[in-house]
Amino acid sequence: MRFSFRVWHSGEGLMIPNCNQGFEGDVFNWRDQGQPVMIMQGTGLKDRNGVEIYEGDIVRWGKHSGETEDAAIQWNPNNCRFVWRNSFGFDEAEAKSFMEIVGNIYETPQL
Repeated sequence: MRFSFRVWHSGEGLMIPNCNQGFEGDVFNWRDQGQPVMIMQGTGLKDRNGVEIYEGDIVRWGKHSGETEDAAIQWNPNNCRFVWRNSFGFDEAEAKSFMEIVGNIYETPQL
């Protein structure tokens, strides 16, 4: 599995996607130099629309009952996995079937 990263540069108000394609050194240097960047790792999973899910994404979970729930994806170091709603892990089948990215915590904090 290859790790993928994206970066939120709050000073510029800019999301920089696909940092694993040539930006890596620059991005980590920006952080080390004190620039306001948040580095987010990809989960390796895609939502039901085929879009890669990253740490910090807000996903809408479509339940079997037709109800939905929004939650942010975050890393849980205690379980060494990505989770939504602080404690619920998810797998590839769940992501492809029930999750849809509706924003992220930086560009759409109102969600």
